Amino acid sequence: MKKRIMKLQTKIIILITVVVFISISIVLPFITDSVSKNVEEKLAINIMNTAKIVAKSPIIREALDKKDPDGIIKPYIDALLGSV
Repeated sequence: MKKRIMKLQTKIIILITVVVFISISIVLPFITDSVSKNVEEKLAINIMNTAKIVAKSPIIREALDKKDPDGIIKPYIDALLGSV
């Protein structure tokens, strides 16, 4: 039986491919975690800014002063969210 010997070029290509895949598999979880945290922080900031803007609305302030007897707040918020 004749053993087939791999060329040096083929060995190098396989080695490089394995090293690249191992490197990616090690680094990917860290990058994913970092991006996820960044997105969550930006989302939290946007939600807080939106809440501050809505809280300063004269319609909301008036409705809260009157304990919202006419149900003004829910339609107002629904209209705001519908325009997004």
